[in-house]
Amino acid sequence: LHTRRERSEDRRQETEMLMESHLQSINELKKKVDELTVQADEAASLRDQLEEYKHVMEKMQKMEITLEKYKRKVEETADLKRQIKALEEQNASLLERSHQVEDEYRKVLAFKTLMDSYKEQVQQLEMGNKEILKEKTRLEEELKSVAETCAYLESERDRNMEQVQLLEEHIKELEFGGGAALDGTIVSHRASIEEGLDEEGNTMEENVKKANLTEL
Repeated sequence: LHTRRERSEDRRQETEMLMESHLQSINELKKKVDELTVQADEAASLRDQLEEYKHVMEKMQKMEITLEKYKRKVEETADLKRQIKALEEQNASLLERSHQVEDEYRKVLAFKTLMDSYKEQVQQLEMGNKEILKEKTRLEEELKSVAETCAYLESERDRNMEQVQLLEEHIKELEFGGGAALDGTIVSHRASIEEGLDEEGNTMEENVKKANLTEL
């Protein structure tokens, strides 16, 4: 029973450690989910910006056509040349930003897929944690039952030892009182002790059976 109690205690400690590890993993995954949620919101904003840039690009393309006409008409005008150059630089900047937004949008889509995967892992870990809690409760109840049985058996053992010690002292006292009286007293005490031991043995056996039933 001591060995079983120690084994149950070890299993309980291992279960608690596993539960703490799972809880830590759940917290980390939840943190990642929160981060990815923020990134998903940013993706929606970037998608809107991308649509705006597409409209701007269409306008810029129309402006480029107009600029080409102006170039042919006013190639000699320095002021218009500077305006054309500025518009070209702005167009290049918008094109570059548009490419960047498209790249960021693709990355956010990949993050969204990863976020869904993390959510699924969190759900699986939470289900596993519930099973671990059930197992922990069962092991604690089993350990409590084994501890109660051990305490009872130790108490019975101590009581039997006290009875044996009292009997030995009584026998020593009777040895000085005469042989016949000693024999009669020994027989009487022996019958009483055997009856008491039988009753204690039956009670101990019943308690052990109860402990085994509790474990099952």
